[in-house]
Amino acid sequence: MIRPRQQCGDALDIARSCGELSVGGASEEEVVAAVNRHVDGKVRSVLLGAASSGPESTSPLSGDFTLEVRQSGVPGAGNGLFVASGAVRGGDVITLYPGTVYGPKEQSFMYALVFTDNDYLVTRYDSVVIDGKMKEGSASATALKNFQTRDNAMRKPRCRNMESVALGNYINHSKTAKNATFWDVDIPIDDPNTSPYIPNVLFTASNRPVPSVAVVALQTIPTGSEIFVDYRFKPHSAPSWYS
Repeated sequence: MIRPRQQCGDALDIARSCGELSVGGASEEEVVAAVNRHVDGKVRSVLLGAASSGPESTSPLSGDFTLEVRQSGVPGAGNGLFVASGAVRGGDVITLYPGTVYGPKEQSFMYALVFTDNDYLVTRYDSVVIDGKMKEGSASATALKNFQTRDNAMRKPRCRNMESVALGNYINHSKTAKNATFWDVDIPIDDPNTSPYIPNVLFTASNRPVPSVAVVALQTIPTGSEIFVDYRFKPHSAPSWYS
């Protein structure tokens, strides 16, 4: 299970990488608050980008870059996520981590079904867990089907690049080559312009904001580069390949 982020440390890294943020002399709490506002705005822009793209659109969701999934440069890692065109800037929201959202109370009785031998679980700072496993019939696959159902119900056209919103689970791990980080976001469900494109579904239905995780760039990532984050697995539960 991927560990919660070091919130203040990651906030400082994001702030330093982003020309849009000025946090000189700010307290830790102020830095975190500033990064939250920045990332929330970027997430909304990404979702609106999906919403405004027509069925045949392949325009980049964030305006400056496109993404592609292909063979990772990490031996044995399978696919990875790459910048296909343009360049990602420090502080950009690259994509979101898709899947089913489990609150702390739901995790105990879903443990055997979802949490065993699953390397696609991301733990948020508030202990909420997102299952990004894409195996057919898995919780995440169900989430993405619901994702499309919401889209149809809201009468919004599905654009070809909409899946770019939901590619966070293709990102591979590296401590030394990381160029992005995970950041917790809560996405309002009551905005008809963006809610059809949220790639997360609550295990227990609710009208509260949907907990998600954004992938935020820590530096400029040029065309052709693979995107990496530090998974921060717990030592006692880390898989054999983790280092």
